[in-house]
Amino acid sequence: MTEYGQDILLDEYFQPLVAANGELLLTQGNHAVLQDVCLRLRTVLGTLFYDAEFGSRLFYYLKDNNTHENQMTMKAEIVRTIKMDDRVAQSSVFCQLTQSEGETIGFEAELQIVGDMTQYVLSVSVSKDSILIGVKES
Repeated sequence: MTEYGQDILLDEYFQPLVAANGELLLTQGNHAVLQDVCLRLRTVLGTLFYDAEFGSRLFYYLKDNNTHENQMTMKAEIVRTIKMDDRVAQSSVFCQLTQSEGETIGFEAELQIVGDMTQYVLSVSVSKDSILIGVKES
């Protein structure tokens, strides 16, 4: 099933996974879409040499204060970034703030993949030094 393309399979730290024989493992279908969305969120906008539109501005907020304005800007950036993937059903994208205390700001973003009724939830956590993303089906 390569309807949504395929890509090199990455682990939770976005490092390529390699088979015992040394070949790179691949992902395809919905998992490839979700992996690409997560990778786009974790990539600084404009740093991918062959696609200046790939990435997000989330890294710009790593050292900023946890203010309401920054929370709303990050929330909007998460939605904008997810919608950049044309394999995502645009009207399905929704994001809400889930954690705002201390130095970590958490969000849950919901999305559906075009042609699939499954609702996926991305948990996005932005702290002073990292962006962590998890995916689950709801």
